[in-house]
Amino acid sequence: SAFQEITSKYKDERILLVTHGGVIRQIISCILSIPFNKAQKIHLDHAGLSRVDCYDGNMDLRFINLSLPG
Repeated sequence: SAFQEITSKYKDERILLVTHGGVIRQIISCILSIPFNKAQKIHLDHAGLSRVDCYDGNMDLRFINLSLPG
């Protein structure tokens, strides 16, 4: 619910959330409509980037675990 509140409050803006993997998995489970216990099996790298696009009340998972070169 906090994620939905943030995305509603800052609609049409880019937002950077720095958070624990468990929170990211919870967001992923909501977007993909899968149980959280299934999302817990998704491996997230330390300091990996994940992107969610939110528009018109919809959320799309664009990528998970992107690593920047360097």
